[in-house]
Formats: sequence, structure tokens, C-alpha cells
Amino acid sequence: MNLILVSPHGRSGSLFMQSLFDQHSEVFSLPTFFYYPKWKYHNSTIDCIDNFIRIYPDIFNLSEGFLGVVGKNVTSLFGKNGNENITVSKNKFISNAKNIFKDQLKSGISRKNFIEGIHSAYLQTLGYESKKIKFILLHLHKYEDNAHYLALEDYPNLKYMAMIRDPREDWLSWKQVIYIRYPFSKILPYRYNLYTNIKRYKYDIYNLLKFSRKINLNQVKIIDLNRLHILQEEGMRDLCKWLKIDFSEILMKSTFLGKLWHGNAANRKSITGFNSQKAKFNWPQMLSKYEIEFIEIELRKELIKLNYKLTHNNKNQILRNKIPSVFDIFSYHCLMYVYELIDLFSNNKFNNKYTKLFPEFIRKILSILKKSIKIYEILFFTFRDYKSFRKNNLSSFEFTEELNATFL
Repeated sequence: MNLILVSPHGRSGSLFMQSLFDQHSEVFSLPTFFYYPKWKYHNSTIDCIDNFIRIYPDIFNLSEGFLGVVGKNVTSLFGKNGNENITVSKNKFISNAKNIFKDQLKSGISRKNFIEGIHSAYLQTLGYESKKIKFILLHLHKYEDNAHYLALEDYPNLKYMAMIRDPREDWLSWKQVIYIRYPFSKILPYRYNLYTNIKRYKYDIYNLLKFSRKINLNQVKIIDLNRLHILQEEGMRDLCKWLKIDFSEILMKSTFLGKLWHGNAANRKSITGFNSQKAKFNWPQMLSKYEIEFIEIELRKELIKLNYKLTHNNKNQILRNKIPSVFDIFSYHCLMYVYELIDLFSNNKFNNKYTKLFPEFIRKILSILKKSIKIYEILFFTFRDYKSFRKNNLSSFEFTEELNATFL
């Protein structure tokens, strides 16, 4: 087996891409974000299986993971009407895993063998064979813990799908998501989120650049989300040719474990596959002049290297007088603190159980006290962020080399 890595750079459709390959006969992916193991060889296979189950409880009940948080993370659950959950037998999976690793249960195992074996066990649990599988697709959602480089150690010929999006469209999408997740954030200045969003985007593209320099040109495909919705079948055929797998009509629909998926669009409207409306850029009409200028100044090199057009030619100006103020930063951290407290009390499981399970209630009270004691963190984070913004730490992720990649 070989490996496909999929990672987002901004809100750029990495889950969408993963869902398109969900039912392909030559590609298999667990319905979750993957955290690449740091160890190269583990002395206990049984411990590896136990840890895997502990880290990924959502692959046995998708409503318990990211894909199950309706409204906040995703548009709906699964199926035609968006009201179906997906469960997989944990006991059957454990039995299949132990059978696959039967010769290694009393010894250790390599990271690569464990990853392939655990995916084969899950496939068997679903009732499929792994013989035809050419690629395991892993959704690495962030550049952390050197995960991409660890994967490259195990799979030197891996393929990397780097999902990207115009940073102006990305910011527009993030604004909508922020308002959905934290409704009363609309009353606060948005400069803090804008600035941190730019910093995250610059960091992600910087890491894409670094990783692309470690592998061959034909191993990295940069895929713009809007362009993908323009190309549709043509784009998927191109990806299949690049991967040397057969094209199938199944690639035109979003599914997880065969159930229709309604996406995680920022407006939380259902999208179960390609949509020409998603090909359009909305930022020119919906962002302010300040937002557009600020993004184009701070991400000028990234925009040019990723083939996005600039609307003005200002090269060096830094909007120093418009970086987040102390009030912007302090307000943001206060908002997050208040939101955590509200979320603690609005948790349905807590509301349903606290009268019956007194220890659980005590735990919640202690949690609130703990948060209250940590109010000092608001001041610490405010000072830290303001100091960082004044120093303009965005420059620490400079675009100094060419991307070693091809574009879809």
C-alpha cells in the first residue's frame, strides 16, 4: 500500500476531498482526522490497539466526533435527509485487529505495519477486503508533531493533496463560522480574528513550502477549492491519472462510510458533491476595503506564489495603526472565557444527569472554580498577543523559495 495525505490550508475543503474518495475501490480512509504516531517501533502491539481505540472513539460512533457536531462543525448528520448516524462495532473491530496482528500480539510492531493493519481491520469490520486497496488516505488536519515528515519516513513515495483557498475567501468563510460558533462575537471588533487568521494561513503555506522541498515534484498536488468546483469531473479525472487509479462516478458525491454527507459549508447549507455556486468568489463584494488591503499586504508573496490576483500594488505598507488593539484582544479572550462557561451549563448530558449524579455536578462546580481561578490567563494572553502583534511576527514565516509542486 501507498499513502495519500490530505491537509487544509485555510478552510479549503480537505474534508470534502476526503469524502469524495470515501467509496473508491482503490482508496480507503478512516472517517476522522488522523494523528500520525510519533513512535517508529512500539514494543507492545496490544497497547497500540488499546491506544488507537482510546484516541479514535468517533470511528465507532460518528456522532461522537467532529462529524457529529451538527451546526457548530457540520451542516447535518448523514444520509439523504441528514438525520442518520453511523456506528461500527468496536468489538468486531478488536477481534479483526487481533486476528490481523496475531503473530505480533506478544511482541512489538512497526508504525507502518500498524497503520496498514489497523486500516485493514476496520475495512474487514465494514465487510470489505483490503486486497484491492492501493492507497490509505490520511487526513492530517494540521502541521504539528512533524506528522507529514514521519509519514514520509514510512512512505517515501506518498502523494500529498494540499488543499488551498484564496486567503480573502478563506477569511470570509472563517468570519461566517466564527459567528455561527460564537453568535455574540458579532458585537466585538474582528481585527483579532483577522490577524490570527492571516498568521495561521501564512504558517500553513510556509509549512507546505518546506514539505514540498523534501519530496519530488510529482508527489504534491496543490488543489484550490474554488477551481475544483469549476473542474468537477475533469479535476477528479486528473487526480485519478496522477494517482494511477481508475476514475469512477462515485467520486462525484460526498459520503462517509457510504452514507451521503452534507458538508461543512460556512453557511451550513447542504452540499453533497460539486456545486458551481461554490466556484464563485464572494470576497470582492463582502469584505471591506480595509480587510482586503490588510490581507493583500500581509500575504502578498503567498497570493502571488499561489496564483491569486492582487487588487492593488502596495508592496511594503504595514497597517501598524490598524493591528488589533489591546481592547480587541482583551475582548476576544473575555468572550471565549464567557462562552466556555455558557457551554459548560448548556451541555445536554450535564442538564440531564446532574440531578441523578451528584459527583458529576461537583465535577462541574470544580471546573467552574478552576476557570475562575485562571482568569489571570485572560490578562496573560492579552499581553502575549499584543506584544506579538506589535513585533509583527508574521514575518517569521517568509516565503523564500519556490513551491515544489504542481497545481490542479
